[in-house]
Amino acid sequence: MTWYDLHDDFYSILKVERWVAFIILSLIIAVASFNILGSLTMTVIEKKRDIGVLKALGATDKMITNIFLFEGISVGIIGMISGTILGLGSHISAEIF
Repeated sequence: MTWYDLHDDFYSILKVERWVAFIILSLIIAVASFNILGSLTMTVIEKKRDIGVLKALGATDKMITNIFLFEGISVGIIGMISGTILGLGSHISAEIF
C-alpha cells in the first residue's frame, strides 16, 4: 500500500482545504477589484470638470482613458506590494515569537 492509500482521509481533507482557500482568495480578489473600479468611477465623476479642461487643451479620449488606466494599475500594484509586505511581516513575526 502507498502513503496515499494509507492516509486517504487526510489527503481528501487537504484537497477540500485547497479548494476552500482558492475560493476565499478569489472572493478577496474580486472584492478588491470592485473596490478599485468603484474608486475610479468616483474619481471620474469628481473630475468631470478637469476632464473637460483637458479636452479643451486638446487631449483625446484615449489619453484620458490611459490616465485613469494608469491610476487603477498603480493602485492595484501598490495594494499588492503592501499586502505582500504585511503578509510576509506577519509570517516572520509569527516565526520569531
